[in-house]
Amino acid sequence: MGLALPGAYLASTYTAITEAWFQKVNVVVFAFYDKLSEVSTAWIDRCIVKSMTIGADEIDDSIDEIESCCGMNGPVLINIVGVKDDETSFDYRKWIDAIRQKEGNAKIRCYNAIQSDGIINIPSKDKYGVISKYIGMSVAVNVGYLLCTSECFLIDANVFRTRYANGNMKIILFDDGNLEKIDAKSWIAGNGWWCEVVSKDETTAVNWLIEDKTQGVLIVR
Repeated sequence: MGLALPGAYLASTYTAITEAWFQKVNVVVFAFYDKLSEVSTAWIDRCIVKSMTIGADEIDDSIDEIESCCGMNGPVLINIVGVKDDETSFDYRKWIDAIRQKEGNAKIRCYNAIQSDGIINIPSKDKYGVISKYIGMSVAVNVGYLLCTSECFLIDANVFRTRYANGNMKIILFDDGNLEKIDAKSWIAGNGWWCEVVSKDETTAVNWLIEDKTQGVLIVR
């Protein structure tokens, strides 16, 4: 079993890697970094059976050593240096304005936003669990609206099956085509959420999200 992710997100896998260590399950984790100075993983050494750090240009020369990691009784960490994370920030301003025209004091959380004034900005390093954390916080308290990308949904899709869903939960997902391919609307609606798909220019659609009294998701394409 293998897992590949930017090194900035490695901390999000700590619980799973620890469980794999206890169960002696072989999981090979590839963590990618731009610079060697970014690699700081001593904190995770206690729950892996082997770690190694190589340059992106050294992978071919290290194939035999990498393949030997596939038979170990526990998780292995392979840090690969020289790979840039090209994820760009997202411009939610038009949609933030549309929400505030309807609800002036709205609390808004955005994943990896270009702007930060007046919102809670969730940085890209916290990508894993963006939606599940939001839903968890919203079970008892209204923490506002969540605006995030389709990538956040793909990581957290199963959380929509929660029996604790309620009207505090209002999410806007910006789709780059991935959600259409997997028919995310049917999945979300099938789990008891109000869900609508709109165009990028249809900002008036936030009215439906705001006025509906149940948990809701707006998918923007």
